[in-house]
Amino acid sequence: MPKYKYTCECGNSVVKYAPRDKLTLRCKKCKSEMKRELPVLNGPSQKRELVDPVVNTRHIDNQDEIIKARSQKYYWGVEVPKMVNSGKYSIETMIEKGWVWFDDNMQMHIYTKPPHER
Repeated sequence: MPKYKYTCECGNSVVKYAPRDKLTLRCKKCKSEMKRELPVLNGPSQKRELVDPVVNTRHIDNQDEIIKARSQKYYWGVEVPKMVNSGKYSIETMIEKGWVWFDDNMQMHIYTKPPHER
């Protein structure tokens, strides 16, 4: 059963486990009906300070850009070499996607950095 908060006109309020269809309760103080409050479905509209417990750093304004840069670094440093070494992709596909390049001796090399960092 879910937990609901019930309030009375006298100011009394109680949080209680109740069935979903139970909309009212009897108030113990004034013996009138207590009405069930609507749950708060949306959280705070402003970003709060978030602290990463692992590295003990706080959330900053450009956090989304930092996360995007990290995911790009992971993709090029970990996922691209896995895909190249898997043997599932043709040389043409890997060149087209920008995953590999060939030197003067026709040796294939894997890019491990995003295009904007090369």
